[in-house]
Amino acid sequence: MPFSDDYLDEWEIGVFESANAAGFLCERMDVEVFVGDVLAQIKDRIDSCSLLIAILTGENPNVYLEIGYAWGGKNQQF
Repeated sequence: MPFSDDYLDEWEIGVFESANAAGFLCERMDVEVFVGDVLAQIKDRIDSCSLLIAILTGENPNVYLEIGYAWGGKNQQF
């Protein structure tokens, strides 16, 4: 999802609460504290996830790129 306060309701109600209720750990990179390359961190999280949920509102190219990266991953099933 784009990093914008405009999407907080979609994140909190539509994604975070629903994913947690289904037993998934749900994370956002923009609220994580880490040191290093942000792109490497995003790729690592995508590579290790069992489920990817994307908010496509706003037509953010980075979100489309992340979905494409996940879709092309060796261990991902769609």
